[in-house]
Amino acid sequence: MNRDRSRKYLFYIAAGIAFLAVLLMNFLTPTMSDDYFYGAVARDAGNLWGILVSEYENYMGHTGRNVAHFILKCFLSGDKWVFNLCNSLNFIGLSLLIYANIEKRKKYDVTVFVLIQMLLWIFGIRFGETILWETGSCNYLWGTTNILGAVTLVRFALKNGEKLKNPYLWGILLFLTGIIGGWCNENTSGGGILLMLLLIGSAWYKKQKIRPWVYAGPAGMVIGFMIMFLSPGNWVRASFTEDNYGGIVKYIARFYKVTLSVEENLFALLLLLLVLVILAKAQKCEWKELESTGIYFVAAIATCYALIMVPTPVARAYFGAGIFLTVACVQCFVLITEKEAAIRALKQSFVYGMLLYMGFTYVDSVVNVARICRDYERRDAYIWEQKAAGKTEIVVPLIQEGFETKYSFGYDTDFGVDSGYWVNGMAEKYYEVDSIRAVPLEEWTEY
Repeated sequence: MNRDRSRKYLFYIAAGIAFLAVLLMNFLTPTMSDDYFYGAVARDAGNLWGILVSEYENYMGHTGRNVAHFILKCFLSGDKWVFNLCNSLNFIGLSLLIYANIEKRKKYDVTVFVLIQMLLWIFGIRFGETILWETGSCNYLWGTTNILGAVTLVRFALKNGEKLKNPYLWGILLFLTGIIGGWCNENTSGGGILLMLLLIGSAWYKKQKIRPWVYAGPAGMVIGFMIMFLSPGNWVRASFTEDNYGGIVKYIARFYKVTLSVEENLFALLLLLLVLVILAKAQKCEWKELESTGIYFVAAIATCYALIMVPTPVARAYFGAGIFLTVACVQCFVLITEKEAAIRALKQSFVYGMLLYMGFTYVDSVVNVARICRDYERRDAYIWEQKAAGKTEIVVPLIQEGFETKYSFGYDTDFGVDSGYWVNGMAEKYYEVDSIRAVPLEEWTEY
């Protein structure tokens, strides 16, 4: 009993440390890039009704990701610390959802939770863009949490349908969370639909009794997905993209590009999964025990290759696939039995070896993120000072070079030397000035 209580306390401590680690990074991530544009839109909207009106305009003219952009604009309407706190809680929430989808783990399994954290921090797709940057986080971290949350509820309902009371309320809950999950992100929401169908198909194949209200989950997700997919704004945006090829060659070329992106962004997780499956099979693990691993692997690959419908997907579009693949890896890790002392030691060494590596990486990265944040905040203060002085054409310095890290999106979205650069244009709208252009730091000092 005392051992169980100790494990419980250790689990809470691990979750608390993980929360503080990502919270610090959130506080050190400044406003940048699309935050300027959506921040100006949220400011001009003025209130909740104005935000809803702006989302209708966004749906008709730009994109159907209304759930993500509504969340984003609500946060941009308030103080940044509110977002930092909520975003850090959401990150822990996503970690716990991954944890909840792992079968045969121990209760309050600290090793599994630490493994999930390490896979997210070390192998998470574009961590600075998808988890820390405000616009990127609302689109990818929050979207994937919504999607995996809806999938997890369906999975829970499939396993406990006979025991659950108030089936009508459960049906409504599954339907509403399904709509929200389906309305979040094109390829990841599609992966979520596939996950639900695979889970229901598995239950059906095993002749498990499926309560009718369980189908409200995938029905809601399909409806949410179709609302997003049929957005007139998606077709407007698609009209501005072009391919070098036409016909079937176009999709072959896209398949090739996606494959290269999968190699670049997911190779480490795929290799880890391969090694884990080989170890599991060496321990005589049957294929049916690997079913959950296989389901999430298939969903991850489908989520990736759904991007052949897009001419040039950005790397962060693979974030949801990375989360599904993380579930597959952790599930297979748990299936490897620890009856042999050598295997038990190997598993523990692998997890806590990654923790040691991440400890050193975190210290170095948080310092670099802080340096980038310092430059952004100094520049922000300077622009407001110049505007208060009556200047509408402002020259600012580029951020100092040499502090690159995967945990900051700052260099990728720095201002341009041309006032017509797209980031500059968003900043001009945000600061309400005529022009902003950047020069190298040494030239700005002379200026």
